[in-house]
Amino acid sequence: MAAAVCAPILGIEGGQTGQDWKFALAYDKLHELNSDMNKILAPRLPMVILAALTDFYTYRLAGRVLGNGYREAALFLSLTNLFHAHALTRTLTTSAETCLTVMALYYWPLPLTEEASRWITKRSRKDLNSDSSATVPDDNKASGISSAGSNRIDDQDEDNLALSLALSAVAFVLRPTNIVLWSFLGLELCVRSWRASHSTSNIIRLVGKAVVIGTLVISASVMTDFYITGKLYFPFLTFLTYNIVFGISNFYGSSAWHYHVTQSIPILLTTVIPFFVPPFLSAVGSSSKQQHPPSGKSATLRNMRLQLLTKALIFTLCIWSCIGHKEWRFLHPLLPILLLYPAQYLVDRYQPPEGGLWTSRTTCAQTFLRINRSPFLYLLLSPVLPYLYLSAFHGRAQVDVTSWLRKETVNQPDMDVLFVMPCHSTPWMSYIHLDTSVKEDNWHFLTCEPILEYPRRTSREDGGGQILCGRLV
Repeated sequence: MAAAVCAPILGIEGGQTGQDWKFALAYDKLHELNSDMNKILAPRLPMVILAALTDFYTYRLAGRVLGNGYREAALFLSLTNLFHAHALTRTLTTSAETCLTVMALYYWPLPLTEEASRWITKRSRKDLNSDSSATVPDDNKASGISSAGSNRIDDQDEDNLALSLALSAVAFVLRPTNIVLWSFLGLELCVRSWRASHSTSNIIRLVGKAVVIGTLVISASVMTDFYITGKLYFPFLTFLTYNIVFGISNFYGSSAWHYHVTQSIPILLTTVIPFFVPPFLSAVGSSSKQQHPPSGKSATLRNMRLQLLTKALIFTLCIWSCIGHKEWRFLHPLLPILLLYPAQYLVDRYQPPEGGLWTSRTTCAQTFLRINRSPFLYLLLSPVLPYLYLSAFHGRAQVDVTSWLRKETVNQPDMDVLFVMPCHSTPWMSYIHLDTSVKEDNWHFLTCEPILEYPRRTSREDGGGQILCGRLV
């Protein structure tokens, strides 16, 4: 087999020791199933549900930020995104984090208007509904902004804020670096509330709610870990200690500061890059100049919300770029936000086709999505061949060998197996499913945990070239 290269598929993920139950619990319940194939396929169902929720809430988030006329285009971009297709249904922490992040963003209080931009509470909702200045006229049917006559406000109330905080807290438990995005949004919400009311009551209420909900979610995680393992684990503290303070994550390799900009974002967006760069640069320029388009309040509101997400993206990218160990998938939770820019760019340049809407199925589809024919066909067809390669050929050998070994365990239940492979590069027991723990003693593979006894050593070589990290398990 291949030489041992210690580059785990999940990286250090500092403190994941107490988090493995979130995926392993599903396998534990599958022992009652008689079919081996059910044991292989059933754990994939939760990831399929998470992927579907990610697409659905990307659709809803586009409606809140850009307007209802942009939702279909955002959903189309999410469904045809090559990185989503490759990684979103895999049992990676970043996949679940992506779903939780976009859901939390949808329920997060976004700017309402410049005049009434504040955190909406139950006590202030009635006043805002009766205040015509707190609503935005429907200047454009595609805007999706509530009109004054509808007696509604296009913002979230206190209950939805609690849901958003709970979802973001769960995302933080999965991967503590998610706190970077929410710290910026939380601070912006406090500043927005202060500018609107010049009162600390809403800020105190917001901070108090965040502390209470965060404490409950973290306590639930700790208690669940204790119930499963019998030990107290605080994964977020372990993450910060070993990855941030001691820099243990650099054991798996460190990248240049521009890695996420020059590699991660192009890989996440792939075919959408040409439609992402112009609107994103325009949004960055508008954010720096604090300018709003003069085309009506709906466009102004859309610009305000997109500027907020642009600033959050830049802040998060800057902080994450300071961390030495970088991987493409670390930016996966930001992908639903990144897709909003090409969605706006494509819809704003849409021109209805000549000859009617029902001249062909392609014309009907592009009219529904509000995307011109050439970019529509390009975005639809360009990911097909790469996706077929990734799903049918890439990494095929690792899957086939474990599938073969699973069948061989029937004829040779006591056989010895040693994988001299990069750690976590095969499906391992998610495919093999040995019947007894006695048989597991004959199965070994190379692991790649860092040597924690000397956490402050910085002269050590990258773990990728060392057999030393390949301890037998």
